Amino acid sequence: MRWALSGFASSTVWLVFGAFMFALGYEKSGLGRRIGLLLVRKLGHSTLSLGYATTFADAILAPFTPSNTARSAGTLFPIVRNLPPLFGSMPNDSSARKIGSYIMWTTFVAG
Repeated sequence: MRWALSGFASSTVWLVFGAFMFALGYEKSGLGRRIGLLLVRKLGHSTLSLGYATTFADAILAPFTPSNTARSAGTLFPIVRNLPPLFGSMPNDSSARKIGSYIMWTTFVAG
């Protein structure tokens, strides 16, 4: 029993779990969409500046979030996921190649 539960003693496991709980909260409350709209308003003049904004956000969070998975999938993904529909780029559609694939790849390659 001790061996089976030893994985839950790791702080990294709880960090990733907490980040995914924050991501769920972002989605349920609409905070991710509001932050996405703020990014577009301030830095959405071009797709390049939007890519820089997501990379800059990742760089700011890096020293405070030791897990790449927690930072990328738990914190940035819920925000960046809301950006492409603002520009009419829907997933699983031919419009996904407009800006959606660029923003997603830029965000996760930078992480």
